[in-house]
Amino acid sequence: MTSGSARPRLAADIGGTFTDVALAVDGRGVTAKVLTTPANPEEGVIAGVSKVLADAGIAAGDVVSIIHGTTLATNARLPDDLMALGLTPADLSPGRLRAT
Repeated sequence: MTSGSARPRLAADIGGTFTDVALAVDGRGVTAKVLTTPANPEEGVIAGVSKVLADAGIAAGDVVSIIHGTTLATNARLPDDLMALGLTPADLSPGRLRAT
């Protein structure tokens, strides 16, 4: 168990090439970048989570929240000519994005 009031939070983002994992614990961030296996994306998540937990010296049971994101499905559906599409916040209100 970690000391202090900050409980560990974990985030994983599965991309087409890399899976990024970040752990916030005791006021510090611990990160890992591992290769994504598109046919088995959970492999990258498991590898990244294992690394950040080991680097931080905490157990998986200490993590109180997990956030997950992925662009795998988006990348698979976008034709090459749309890959340059970017989203830029038009303002900071939730749900308001403008394609640029």
